[in-house]
Amino acid sequence: MKKVFIIAGHKGIAGGGVYEVLKKENFDQIILLSKANSASRSDLSEPHEVQKLFSAIVSDKGMLYYLFSSVGGFTGGRPIWEAESRDSLLMMNKNYLTAYNLLHEFSKLIKLSAGGAAVLLSAWSGSHPDVNRAAYSSSKAALNHLIRSVALEGKSINLSVCGIAPYLIDTPENRTWMPEEKWPTMQKPEEIGEIVSQLFRFSHCISGNILELGERIPLLNFGK
Repeated sequence: MKKVFIIAGHKGIAGGGVYEVLKKENFDQIILLSKANSASRSDLSEPHEVQKLFSAIVSDKGMLYYLFSSVGGFTGGRPIWEAESRDSLLMMNKNYLTAYNLLHEFSKLIKLSAGGAAVLLSAWSGSHPDVNRAAYSSSKAALNHLIRSVALEGKSINLSVCGIAPYLIDTPENRTWMPEEKWPTMQKPEEIGEIVSQLFRFSHCISGNILELGERIPLLNFGK
């Protein structure tokens, strides 16, 4: 059975880490969705844009397809009475609607293939509300519900869907405000890639799960 890996968001920190790990695995083909429109960035909250990206991917009953997406956005830092009302729509577009559109097209692909799995990047606050990020947390909560719903529907077409919800990812931006002694507790993008790999490997028995990644245990350094 041939295997195809599709990734959305490989140019970001988290997506890049996942891509670096998964590109070394035994996939017969790797498709970078963002590469299909290099002149201008595709808006994945627009259904026709996602449909266009998937139009070149041919379904095959002899293939398994795997999707990872880290596409999303963040806004926060202010209580709801100080935040912009448009923040809610912005976060729903970036964190929920993009995922909905991707799963819509991916599920149609899976329905005409042997099966496959999708893993989407969620966030810790999707299940654990926090202050000054109501719009962001709510959009991630909606994403989590979407993942669980599509996982139930996907059983009939051999589709597994899971989410990964880190508390904090180790990025240059997060290091600007996180004390240096706490850097080892942030989740490493490459380690997230290893987790995605395992979720793909065991997708036949794992679906509908939101895997929460709290503070990393510094003494258990990956690859050390």
